[in-house]
Amino acid sequence: MKLRNFIFLRDVFILACTAFGGPQVHLSMFLKKLVNQRHYLSEDEFLEITALCNVLPGPSSTQTITAIGYKQGGPLLALITLLIWALPASILITLIVLGFTFFPVIDLGFTKFIIQMAIGFILAGAYTMGKTVVHDKLSIILFFLAALVGVLFPTPYVYPLVIVIGAVAANIFIKGYIFEPVEGVKIKWRYLVAFFSVLIIAAIVGKVSQHRTVLLFENTYRFGSMVYGGGNVLVPLMYEQFVAFKHYMTPHEFSVGYGLVQALPGPIFTLGTYTFGMSMRDFGVWWQLAGCFLGMIAIFLPGALLIFFFYPIWQQVKRYPIFKKSVQGSNAVSTGLILSAAIILSRPILEQGSLQIQSAILITTTFLLVAFTKIPSPYIVIAAILLGFVY
Repeated sequence: MKLRNFIFLRDVFILACTAFGGPQVHLSMFLKKLVNQRHYLSEDEFLEITALCNVLPGPSSTQTITAIGYKQGGPLLALITLLIWALPASILITLIVLGFTFFPVIDLGFTKFIIQMAIGFILAGAYTMGKTVVHDKLSIILFFLAALVGVLFPTPYVYPLVIVIGAVAANIFIKGYIFEPVEGVKIKWRYLVAFFSVLIIAAIVGKVSQHRTVLLFENTYRFGSMVYGGGNVLVPLMYEQFVAFKHYMTPHEFSVGYGLVQALPGPIFTLGTYTFGMSMRDFGVWWQLAGCFLGMIAIFLPGALLIFFFYPIWQQVKRYPIFKKSVQGSNAVSTGLILSAAIILSRPILEQGSLQIQSAILITTTFLLVAFTKIPSPYIVIAAILLGFVY
């Protein structure tokens, strides 16, 4: 493996340990660390990848960093990238699952300023991406319309629909692209076959055996295959399945797990690790460990298989004018949706009476530090956590 790839994996590990706040924050940190600082890919290439991942089901930020790994060194480096990105949070969640019996009430007070920091990161990401993709009348219109729709209709299935509409609008109104000849598109069907095979086999074996491990794997894999809109969309699905329907855990236990996942760095999809592990506690500690491991595999595997299938195809067809235009429109829309995410997250905390000014200051400070200084993101994260301990 090339030395540059080892450095890339080190940077991925740093991001995995410091990227709090969900996919919008993750993307802004990827842009700053992997594009602007390290130059592993250009801004245009990064935006092309985010556009692809935004229309695929699964964990968008995880798929984005996996695709960047694929670009750097092919499927093997992509797989290692995924593991390094997901493991730190998954290991922490596993330790929490094992220790939950001894710590039934967990104080999350130190995370009280994480959300304000996350909003600042999101705004900085929208600003940074906006400078690149929002530069003409059409992109400005798409940007503000997407932000408005995102605020008025904050449902996960609106996101891919709006992105498709942006791509269609760009193809209608943008003129002047010249066709670049593309050789026959090569499709590696094995990844798509694997995607559906795992889903079907897990469903059949679970139905026949009724073993909790297989049923949980099928449930978790299915959630990882069908969710649009990021990790927060997992919450109602998993709550309905594991708490309300099967009673594998109490509402309090589920809420504590979700709060901890929000407080930890890395992908929010590690909620699948928590729910799987907690659901296996009646079978002993070794089954819990196995459950946490299988939960991580089941929640991230479908998104990875989709990237392994679609990314090489995307690399081949993106030179067609229809796809070039689509990227422009979908990127403007995606940036608007990032802004809408910041607005949606800001509303509850800015309505908390005496905390309005304090929260506004924290959000603004984080935005300015991320957007206009070279202060590393981990320092800002550590400062927000320390502030939570002090106040």
